Amino acid sequence: MIGPAGIGKSALLDYVDGQTKDLTVIRATGSPSETDISYAGLSQLLSPITRFAQSLPDLQSRALAAAVAAGPSEGTDGVFPTYLGTMNLMAAAASDNPLVVLIDDAHWFDHASLSAVVFAGRRLGHDPVAIVLTYRDDPDLPQPQPELPVMALGGLDPAAAAALLRQQGYEVGDDVARSLVRATGGNPLALRDLPTYVLPSEFAAYLLNREPIPVGRVLESAYGKAVSQLPPAARQATLIAAVLDHQDIRLVSRALASATIDLSALLQAETAGLIKVDNDKVQFRHPLVRSAIVQIAAPADRRVAHLAAAEALVEAVRPVDYEARVWHLARACVGTHEPTAARLEELASSAAARGGYVAAALTFERAAALSASRQDRLRRLLAAADSAFTGGMSIRCAELLDQAREHAIDEPAEMTAIDHLAGRLDTWSGKPSGAASRLAALAVKVRPENSVLGMSISVDATVAAVFAGDMVAASRNAQMVGSIVLDIGPEYQPISDLMIGAVKAMRGDGKRALPLLDRCRPAIDVPTLSLGGLEQLIYLAVSYTFIDAFDACLPLFKRATEEARLRGAIGLLPFALTHGAVADFRSGNWDQALAGASEGLSLAEDTHRETERPNALAVLAMIEAARGDHAAREHAETAVALAREMGAQFVEAQSYSMLGLLELGVGHPAEAIAPLRHCGEMAARLGLLELGHLQWAAELIEAQVRTNQVTGTAPTLSLMRRLCHDGAIALNNALLERCLGLVDEDGQWEYHYIAALDHHDGGITRPFEKARTQLCFGESLRRHRRRKDARIHLTAAWEVFSHLGAAPWARRTAQELEATGSVTLGRVTLKSHLLTPQEFQVAMAVESGATNRQIANSLFLSQKTVEFHLSAIYRRLGLKSRGELVELMRSDMPT
Repeated sequence: MIGPAGIGKSALLDYVDGQTKDLTVIRATGSPSETDISYAGLSQLLSPITRFAQSLPDLQSRALAAAVAAGPSEGTDGVFPTYLGTMNLMAAAASDNPLVVLIDDAHWFDHASLSAVVFAGRRLGHDPVAIVLTYRDDPDLPQPQPELPVMALGGLDPAAAAALLRQQGYEVGDDVARSLVRATGGNPLALRDLPTYVLPSEFAAYLLNREPIPVGRVLESAYGKAVSQLPPAARQATLIAAVLDHQDIRLVSRALASATIDLSALLQAETAGLIKVDNDKVQFRHPLVRSAIVQIAAPADRRVAHLAAAEALVEAVRPVDYEARVWHLARACVGTHEPTAARLEELASSAAARGGYVAAALTFERAAALSASRQDRLRRLLAAADSAFTGGMSIRCAELLDQAREHAIDEPAEMTAIDHLAGRLDTWSGKPSGAASRLAALAVKVRPENSVLGMSISVDATVAAVFAGDMVAASRNAQMVGSIVLDIGPEYQPISDLMIGAVKAMRGDGKRALPLLDRCRPAIDVPTLSLGGLEQLIYLAVSYTFIDAFDACLPLFKRATEEARLRGAIGLLPFALTHGAVADFRSGNWDQALAGASEGLSLAEDTHRETERPNALAVLAMIEAARGDHAAREHAETAVALAREMGAQFVEAQSYSMLGLLELGVGHPAEAIAPLRHCGEMAARLGLLELGHLQWAAELIEAQVRTNQVTGTAPTLSLMRRLCHDGAIALNNALLERCLGLVDEDGQWEYHYIAALDHHDGGITRPFEKARTQLCFGESLRRHRRRKDARIHLTAAWEVFSHLGAAPWARRTAQELEATGSVTLGRVTLKSHLLTPQEFQVAMAVESGATNRQIANSLFLSQKTVEFHLSAIYRRLGLKSRGELVELMRSDMPT
């Protein structure tokens, strides 16, 4: 729910809370004083349901304990186990009783807590959990994430406004009510408090306004004037209560006592209606009152108030209160104060270890500001920049690096660290090409003094060039990695082999890439993997995919995804799932490919891994295009736009090829030519020479042939001949021979198609590509009146297309078969094709023997969601038991 201050958001939450007698309610309120404290909000929110934590997997339980209680964080990987723990804790609580989650003033909730709640909300779609958050509609405050459904709250109408005023003891006529609503926008707080807190002359002037007044600013000013009229002791007492931002009367009393102010001083503010004091709590009339008190206070008075608040928290036992105390001390400082800076640095390191990178960045930055020495300030600024980078705060990271540069003029090691992080930042924020060249130059500079660091920077330079799609630069940078490794020893050889092998694979030199990848595999595919080792394992699997080494890449992808799921390393899963989907697609497992690509996209969106989205969309578009699903167009076009914005030219080129494949498949070859030609131009410029991975050349030639533009195929055919060298994978030769068969005018077409099929069968077969060759061969045989021979190849093609679910290709093949006089074949349907991608994943997990809980943990869903999907699967497939589903998944054949 979103609306301006005073519109009634909190009141509406109170109403919701009051209607939930038979439900479990957990509630928290964002606080300005805890915005920079990682997981402060989550600690407040989840405390009533922590008894359900015993049902969580151990990793999630430990991560959640570390997050909300500052427990030990050993053995957890990043923020995602905490997110999963939050989701499963809510699901467990909801299994007892439907759960309502209420968060007021979410704009002041700390970033880590809010991210965990939103992640849980997105993945609890089939559990009895309702989540309601309120945000103040203010450009200076954080706003709801774009994907959240929003209910905007408006003001009262004149009749309701008059009724509210009657409750306050004011009787107004219709004309006055209309004027009040016009002036205040119907804001209930303004209607209630303006008559009390502004002068009658000001109030009369507001009634004459033709446009609504800025209610928030007017009310804050009015509250400030009311506070300024209090006696000095009462003003300071309300200021201390405001900065403490805590309702507990005992804490407020201790803070006042440390400032030698009696609690009775607050009673004068209560008499003025600004606060309410009872036996347990001190409550402000509205958050605007609190902000008004702080705004009008002199800086010196605010520092005294923060010191009093820190003193009150000395005996607090909650970790979040200790963090609040350190922040109060920091806000009380003038100039530098190393003891407080050291405490802040400790808090920041703890927040980063628990995955609270945004809070860590802010805390390191404040620690740097309080640092007495230049070296300490520089170290903390670098740590702040690194946390900002990891937390996705690209703009703030760049600003912090600029600050760090000012202090690193005579510090070459620190300047290198700044330039290295700046290069990594540029890689993932839309400038990978420039980053690749700058990182390469930095590696050359660093290498004589620190070869290991030079190698690390060279690796990042290679990654930047690959992301940019600049294979010439990638090859040069990878060779630099290899050169440095020769200087520093054989223990780094696997990294060199991986980098050089991957780039050779992408440049179309598969036969030379394969031995390098095979040589590094034993050092990477080890029994126990670190998080960095898991990342390298995925890179190795991707590299094998470029050269159709499916026997190598498929087991690696399987292990990598299983390991990532087990460890809750969701950050690596979108990349692994997306590229694993490419391998599944090419090896003929399209249902699994669609499920993997869909989950990869979903996780990229749920975890805001923006750099993974365009690639996931492009791969999803590839599968959809081959199946004739027009959703491919929107996905590919979105991928193009996102990739262009990020400078990811390889993904952009790949997305254009998907648009061409879609148009070719659905029978629009003329429309396929432009995107395929554009893809080819990008590939030539970037040195993307593996035609079996970035497939545009064979598609372009087929589109030109089918639009009677055979003479225009010559340049592309010439390029294909040049690239089908000794190092090329078998598919490239098959595609070349298929294209030669398509354009042949000398009667050699049959020879070319037979040669193409020999290449398909002589290497690792891609079923879809072989079937396309058989379709082209069958079409040519039919045109040459060899109907019997044509039926052999067309029937084989139809069976493969049908099994894969390549509907437009199957239809086209069936039409060709009819033209040969064959009996018309019916539409082939695999029962698994009737399932959604996520249902298919659940079915595959059932087939492997996993329990519902194991499936939920591995797919990052709640058990209720798994149960929902299983019910849908049984209903859709006409099944009655788990055993029947297992049997079907193991024997699903075309019907």
